[in-house]
Amino acid sequence: MSKLTDIKQRISQMDGGEFQEFCDAYLSKLGYKNIHSLGIKSGTHKTTKGIPDTYFTEVDGKYILVMYTTQVTGDVFEKITNDINDCFTESKTGLKNTDISEIVYCHTSSNIGAGDDKKLHTLCEDKGVLFNIYGIDRIAQEIYAKYHSLANDFLSITFSTEQVCTDNEFTQRYNANALAAALDTEFHFRKNEIEDILWRVFCVKYLQPLFLIWIFCNEICPLTNRRKCGGISELFSK
Repeated sequence: MSKLTDIKQRISQMDGGEFQEFCDAYLSKLGYKNIHSLGIKSGTHKTTKGIPDTYFTEVDGKYILVMYTTQVTGDVFEKITNDINDCFTESKTGLKNTDISEIVYCHTSSNIGAGDDKKLHTLCEDKGVLFNIYGIDRIAQEIYAKYHSLANDFLSITFSTEQVCTDNEFTQRYNANALAAALDTEFHFRKNEIEDILWRVFCVKYLQPLFLIWIFCNEICPLTNRRKCGGISELFSK
């Protein structure tokens, strides 16, 4: 069995609470910030009733609402449609449609056709809300390709020795050592030093190569044949 198939199988075996916790972590990896998980009892895998299951807050005050389902039998499309409509029901969310910037839906079904997918997107877009849907195939592909730590933490699937990881994963692992100084410590009252570092990085990355080009055009080329290279002004004029 391939690892990709194994990932799909493990995800499909999750109950509602496990799937929500897993997807909360997955969406955080994708870059969603300021998570608030409502559909699961803190510290357990027990689901709770409420709309939405999870939400993220944005810097502009808007909300990203997230719904989950592990339903794979019956009319899954109808289930998703009803959940989306619930997100647009102010009495259930306490939010007006204008407060919502995006709705995210994660599910474990493989039976959402292209036509149904289009209808779901249209349902949200007609209200001026972005819609993103993550089915088991899409989730599994990204776990397989990018997020091996989630496969290890939630699915008990190990890919490697974990010597290659994202910057955030490296920071988390390093900080887990109680004897080590945290890598994500914020710098305070060091504005001048930070600006100096950024300037030095800029010089190394940009100005040094330009200096070498200048040396080549104005010192080396004339020694060979001026007609082939008229100096730095000719180079940049091209």
